[in-house]
Amino acid sequence: MTIQEELARVQKILKSPKSQYNKFGNFYFRSCEDILESVKEVTNCAIMIQDEIILIGSRFYVKATAQMIDGEGAAVSSCAFAREAETKKGMDEAMITGSASSYARKYALNGLFAIDDTRDSDTKKVEESPKDEPAKTAKKDVEKGWYNDFNKHKAIMEDEIKSGKKTVDQIINKLKQNYKISTGVVEQIKLLGV
Repeated sequence: MTIQEELARVQKILKSPKSQYNKFGNFYFRSCEDILESVKEVTNCAIMIQDEIILIGSRFYVKATAQMIDGEGAAVSSCAFAREAETKKGMDEAMITGSASSYARKYALNGLFAIDDTRDSDTKKVEESPKDEPAKTAKKDVEKGWYNDFNKHKAIMEDEIKSGKKTVDQIINKLKQNYKISTGVVEQIKLLGV
């Protein structure tokens, strides 16, 4: 079987559910790690992801390349880009780059394995789709996971604080009801209120 035939086979049978739930934003999503776990279950090919920092104009982009490599060294790949924010309040440069890398890697894998994200976390909320409700109910019984979506929700949090809809403490307490939160994330949220 050629690498292209193996890729087509994997694309046809791959199931990578949105197993992560973001209570703050009220949506399900799949992470890069979820995709990799699903792929490893259906193929013996190696999967490699590499990042490259590229300067385009005056902005930095992370270019992620996902490769599927068979035992003979034949490979197929897909690339995706994510732009680094110029600045993000409360984040150092490594965190900004890491956030861009996570996005680029996820979308490189989506491209390689033909994963349709038209209903991904960036575009569809849980309450807008009744067929997502059974998964939402089942998720309540799962042990709290770590909150790791600060970068995605930072702007929303800032708006809620600045508009007076919520205080910093209300946001932190709401997150703590549903997640384990590192002290670093708590400090980043507190900086939003300064």
